[in-house]
Amino acid sequence: MNRRDFFKLGTVCSMGALMGMSPFSKKQNPETSLKGMNVLWIVLDDLGYGDLGCYGCRDIPTPHIDALSREGLLFERFYVTPVCSPTRVQLLTGRYCQDFRLENALVGEHSAALKPDPLMAAEFFKDNGYQTACVGKWHLGNDKDGYPLSQGFERFYGAPIGALDYYKHTYASPHAKSEAEAIVDFYDGWNLCHDKGYTTDLFTDRALREINEAKEAQKPFFLYLAYNAPHYARGVHAGQNRPVTDILQAPESYVRKFAKNPDSPTMREMYAAVVANLDDNLGRIFSSLDTLGLRENTIVVLLSDNGATLPHGGSNVPLNGQKHTLWEGGIRTPLMVRLPEKLGAKRSTRNIKTPWFVRDIFPTVAGLSGVAASPQIGEGVSFGHNRAKEWLAGEDNPQELLRDECLKYNQERAVIRGRWKWLQKKNDTSAQLYDVETDPSETTDVISQHPELAKEMEAAWNRWYAPYAKREYAIAKEELALHQARMDKAQNPDDSVKSGYAWAVGEMKNATHWINITGHDIGVKVIE
Repeated sequence: MNRRDFFKLGTVCSMGALMGMSPFSKKQNPETSLKGMNVLWIVLDDLGYGDLGCYGCRDIPTPHIDALSREGLLFERFYVTPVCSPTRVQLLTGRYCQDFRLENALVGEHSAALKPDPLMAAEFFKDNGYQTACVGKWHLGNDKDGYPLSQGFERFYGAPIGALDYYKHTYASPHAKSEAEAIVDFYDGWNLCHDKGYTTDLFTDRALREINEAKEAQKPFFLYLAYNAPHYARGVHAGQNRPVTDILQAPESYVRKFAKNPDSPTMREMYAAVVANLDDNLGRIFSSLDTLGLRENTIVVLLSDNGATLPHGGSNVPLNGQKHTLWEGGIRTPLMVRLPEKLGAKRSTRNIKTPWFVRDIFPTVAGLSGVAASPQIGEGVSFGHNRAKEWLAGEDNPQELLRDECLKYNQERAVIRGRWKWLQKKNDTSAQLYDVETDPSETTDVISQHPELAKEMEAAWNRWYAPYAKREYAIAKEELALHQARMDKAQNPDDSVKSGYAWAVGEMKNATHWINITGHDIGVKVIE
């Protein structure tokens, strides 16, 4: 089944029509028409809630990002998933990562395309006459079908896999025994790229080129600019004693600026150098939009894909937790949006306190682009909300406070409803309830004060996950039968057969757990 079985594009309508004006008003001219607005999505990698000046950071100057926040919307409660790949698929499709069985980050040198094949934002904009480009980190499949050039992007320049050395442009699998096993993970189109330099600088150079070429071609652009910064180049693993400069890299001038001892910087000092360089590069992007006269025809969205990892120098202050968790510090990240004034947006900071979710960005931007309405989806597929009116008004929407947004990561599960967050950290632990509006650090569990609310939110999660639980149980059942047959066939099963069977048993146990939990709320017979 292909992407067109899941989505049908809505009728074409301009932003002018949405606002009650003719899209062909004589007062408009080709340079300022609402039709075909440029779209720039900037994704930062593992940047924490406490790493930007506009979110309260005091030890890393980020003047260009801070300026962006002052010129538009700053979101105080923006939610993503706790790891890279799931957030990226939700951003680019407007759908839950569970639709594609992509609950964790893709790991390894070979990863298949998403199944079922979704409609990507790039395809949506390309079909409407946009020049589309992906610059930076992809991390959503690196086989032919999963590659950016097979997902609606006309051009790709960057890293298909994940964690990247900033100068060597290499990726080392978590299973690699030494740096000698690292592989080059840098491509220009389909071809391996040997450009020299610092990745943040190179990605910015290519992004500027894409913007200039779109301008010259007089085409609107959809540019997905996904930096690998400030994600670590190599992870910190137990028992290792890696030098800081192996974990993160930054240009020497930035290291000297932040490190008391440039020859031996601390993790936070190196992280600060990476972020400061990133901010300066973003300054180049924003300046180019102004110089080319594109500011008033470009929707700019900047976000981080998940919370920071504390051992790698990031900060999520004042939030609790970090990447790889459903605590606020893992799933609540910076988001800011700058809209052209002609859409009715004002040039002043407006803080949005209503919860916002990464799935909402695609349908919202599509609705504002002036080309087409938000894509309409087939029956049974949950799509993010088009919240264009909120962006234009710069005001909170009370209706969104009643919405239940559900999250799952391994054994953890959570529900966001307005100011409330219901959370269960492990299968065998008690659930918790937090008022994250007044208690963002999640210090006070108030479930005993609101037991009925907690039950409602848990039931909402169970209803949401029930179809996924049924699917996972069916898959686990087939896998277990397959590995059982291999065990029965082998008179003396080797370690690979045994480990495969043990894995299938674990998958079956996990699937049984979730279908037992969710079955109560949808009438499915509980499996004993």
